[in-house]
Amino acid sequence: MHNPIENIRQSYKPDYIKILFVGESAPSTGEFLYFGNNPLATCTRKAFEKAYKLRFLSDKAFLDHFKNQGCFFDDLSHEPIDHLGKGHRDQALKDSAFSLAMRLQMYQPDVVIACLKKIESHVEEAIRIADIQCLFYTLPFPEKGHQDQYIDGLVSILTN
Repeated sequence: MHNPIENIRQSYKPDYIKILFVGESAPSTGEFLYFGNNPLATCTRKAFEKAYKLRFLSDKAFLDHFKNQGCFFDDLSHEPIDHLGKGHRDQALKDSAFSLAMRLQMYQPDVVIACLKKIESHVEEAIRIADIQCLFYTLPFPEKGHQDQYIDGLVSILTN
């Protein structure tokens, strides 16, 4: 099956993943960090510019830098779940922890960042199942007034 989201995700996968960013799922709308022009991509780019005192001239320049820094963006669920009702969505997130754990075992990241507070417990469970040693952080999703908190939190992680 041809999946443009997974194809682009894999095209930006570094050989060694130092920092793994974990989102909920790729939205059913088609927005995605690696497509740019969405709150997560914009605020992640701003945080990298601030932390590394750089200015990226394009989304591609940022994404190339992101990859070269050993950063990779994955999702708890590889199936869009944002269209599901709360109960089904919560169950889908819970059910996705095991598949994320299997990927974590392959990735062996130094740092894992949950990019949405409501997935924190599921990502923690995946780390526990994977039995890997890593630093773990949770940031709020960068919208609805949380943009500065996301950017400042990510800058702090990147510069420590």
